[in-house]
Amino acid sequence: MLMADTFEEFVTDPRGGGGPADPGAMPACDGGAWPAADTSDADGRQQIEFLAAYYRLNRLHRALEECRAGAAGPGAEAVLVAALHRAIEFRDRLEDRCAPVGFDAEPVMRGNQAVDLVFRYARKRVVENHRRHSEQEACVKVALPDAGLLAKVASIPGIPREEILADLNRMGCATTGAGSGPRPGGGGG
Repeated sequence: MLMADTFEEFVTDPRGGGGPADPGAMPACDGGAWPAADTSDADGRQQIEFLAAYYRLNRLHRALEECRAGAAGPGAEAVLVAALHRAIEFRDRLEDRCAPVGFDAEPVMRGNQAVDLVFRYARKRVVENHRRHSEQEACVKVALPDAGLLAKVASIPGIPREEILADLNRMGCATTGAGSGPRPGGGGG
């Protein structure tokens, strides 16, 4: 079957029934093999639908090239062009269906043939982004030149100095005044 009659046929895995009619038209999946035909994983099923769509587009593009090279009878080109337009509409429909969930396939092209599909998943990017930007704590240790300055820094109206110093100690910050912690230029105190 060069062109699917329905959208459901268009996105059906072409490997069923003894394998695809044209294995050379099968694009790679993220640079590798296609997911198993019986996968129950939602991402795998969506990948297969996109791979099936581009498999059928590849076959139609190849048939159109052969037709234009003179390997088909009169009127065949118009039929193939119409089939290609319908296939592109089906592919766009698949993209529109998957876009709201953040699933996308970017074809890697060689001429008019998709040789690989690179898949992007918004759900995975959100998780990775969340891990990268998770809340972090930091404490900067500053050596104060003298205890008098520490007393000024550690005095906030309404909060006892000892409570401020205890909080700083609990966070692991230097709170002992002159000579505490590292000094600029190396060496400790």
